[in-house]
Amino acid sequence: FYGEGQTTIPSMYEENINKLVNLLKENPGYNLSVLSCACGDEDENIAKERGENVIKTLTGKGIEETRLRLNTKKYNIQNPKECASLRKVSFSIIK
Repeated sequence: FYGEGQTTIPSMYEENINKLVNLLKENPGYNLSVLSCACGDEDENIAKERGENVIKTLTGKGIEETRLRLNTKKYNIQNPKECASLRKVSFSIIK
């Protein structure tokens, strides 16, 4: 989860990113769908920037960009508590 307007991957998720990289390296037939979200008053480009930062991190760790697909979503919810859980990047494995 990200703070409002933030696009840098929070450091507490570094271990999860490394596990994902290992999974993808061990399974070269797997591809990854990256869903990056923004919420509330955040600019729609925030979701794209979050996703691009994740993809840049994964490619920097040796995952081919051709295996990664970026999708973005903007939630038009104004409730701060609801938005806090929607400012995120999630992944789906595509076999």
